[in-house]
Amino acid sequence: MTIRFVSGVGADTGLLDSAITHYQGLGVDAFHIARHIESFDDPDFRRSQDVVARHDISFAAVHQGPWDEDLNGYLIWAQMRRHPTDWWVIADLDEFHVYDRPLTDVIAACEAGGYDHVKGALLDRVAADGSLAALEPNASIWAQYPLAGFVTLRLPGGDWHLTYPDTVDESRRMLQHLEANGGRIDVTAEELSLHRCGSDYSDYEAWPELVSRLKDIR
Repeated sequence: MTIRFVSGVGADTGLLDSAITHYQGLGVDAFHIARHIESFDDPDFRRSQDVVARHDISFAAVHQGPWDEDLNGYLIWAQMRRHPTDWWVIADLDEFHVYDRPLTDVIAACEAGGYDHVKGALLDRVAADGSLAALEPNASIWAQYPLAGFVTLRLPGGDWHLTYPDTVDESRRMLQHLEANGGRIDVTAEELSLHRCGSDYSDYEAWPELVSRLKDIR
């Protein structure tokens, strides 16, 4: 059995190294990262090639051309069709999956129970002071962003099923919050349920609230 990771990557590759390191640690065997570029002369494209090369991998595909809302899904499904019987971890570079057991055990439980996918909860990581702090690549992500909470769930409008036409309004609400709080996320806002927690989230205080909400939308 091969556990494969797939992601479509655009211009923002700041988390590329951290994401590969994280999923290697989870036991991913093969990486299928599709890179979108506007030009092969883009210096960031060369830098991102160097990043993946440090992990002894290369981009599974490179797509040059304008971006559109359907391209990411197309690039991902094109990779998944190549290995239709394997298990895939699907994530953007800023989505760091955390499981309560090894991935091999998760897959074994799915196969034993006849399930073909696993759903999860989205918790945002936030700097202790709510600032939009730039990532320090040589330091732990979990230490740099020690708070976890419902920022994406609550600030953009509270809809778990976001659609593309809504993104302008969602972005506007997020910017309004930041402007009202001096360019920071208000870490004291009760509706965001921001709490300190470690990298495995076992000590996250608001789990009962989140689990209840997940049951409501299942």
